[in-house]
Amino acid sequence: MIALLRIPHGLVRRHLSAIETAITALILAGLVYTFLVGVAAYPSPWELVLCAMILLAMLNSPTLAYFLTVAVLIYPIYTLSVYLAVLFVAVALLGQRLFINHWGAVLLTLALPVLAQLQIVWLIPLLAGLWWGKSGGWMAAFAALWGQILYGMMGLSPDWLRIVLVESPPYGQIAARFASASSLDTLKLLIAPLSPDPTFLLYLLMQIALFGGTAALIGAFSERGWFLRNAPLSHILLGIGGLALLTGGLLLEDAWLEASVIASLPELLMALQWNAGLAFLAVSILLLARDFFEHPLAFGAQRSARGKLRPELTRSAEEGNAFSKPALFASLTRLRARLINAPQAAKNASPVSPLPEELKPYSPLPIPDGLTRLTPKKARAEDDDTIKIEFD
Repeated sequence: MIALLRIPHGLVRRHLSAIETAITALILAGLVYTFLVGVAAYPSPWELVLCAMILLAMLNSPTLAYFLTVAVLIYPIYTLSVYLAVLFVAVALLGQRLFINHWGAVLLTLALPVLAQLQIVWLIPLLAGLWWGKSGGWMAAFAALWGQILYGMMGLSPDWLRIVLVESPPYGQIAARFASASSLDTLKLLIAPLSPDPTFLLYLLMQIALFGGTAALIGAFSERGWFLRNAPLSHILLGIGGLALLTGGLLLEDAWLEASVIASLPELLMALQWNAGLAFLAVSILLLARDFFEHPLAFGAQRSARGKLRPELTRSAEEGNAFSKPALFASLTRLRARLINAPQAAKNASPVSPLPEELKPYSPLPIPDGLTRLTPKKARAEDDDTIKIEFD
């Protein structure tokens, strides 16, 4: 079975970077297509053409794809509200360098409405910490804020305990609420749902901090030695802890501030369990797939050849510890111990026995007087000249 997977697995590993770029391009094109179809600003064939252009641009140049995406989205947002279009252009231009350098985080954040509809929105803080480390906390915090603003624009509660209960968000309400709003009214429609009173504003800010803190905590633990050595199973355990912290923190915040009005607590608990379960399943599949394609497959011949190399490696493989100390470092450790103990061993050693008579050093024999000595090169040259003159 493993032999059958060898060719496709090796092919994927050799082109892993290109495959990741292609997946990013497909997700970007899919999100843009979903938005264009929902707004219906362009005629019907143009959505596919524009999304195909964005897909091809992303495969060749992420910078070109970014500006092309912004240009494509300006007109649909303009049909909703001219002031929303101005805000969109301002944010896109101010954060262009940050967004272009972190396409994966941007797409995961923008996909929040789709993930919320699929009830796997808890996937965002988990992947933010596991894939981007501590800096993923900022991404998860911005994702929580983006979700609150988006659901507030639709006239819904920005409370995350209420968002998980929404099955079909009314995106059409955005155009109805912002179409006739002035610039000041647009700002009020964006801010008013977040701050009806100081207590509710504090409640929403604590939810943003909880999302960011959970992702940062997961990222901090995922970068430690034990979790790196035992990945991906250790990262899956981190995902379970992150889900427990996130759901439990949301419930504790609501119990403390009493800011959320929930009609049915059993319905809320069931929705939270369903969201957490689906997010855990999705994270586990992604982590296992990533680990599978990032490491070479182990074949029987390779294992037997590895076992014949060094006894130290064979013992470590039998013990099941793939991250044990290599044989080279073990040899160096033993050599260091010998060098440290060498002076003490020299003191305790027995005196050296004298050499045999035939092995003792001896003086060289004298040169007999009858042998001719070699003359220097210069003297030999003078003698040659003298001989040549006599012949002349």
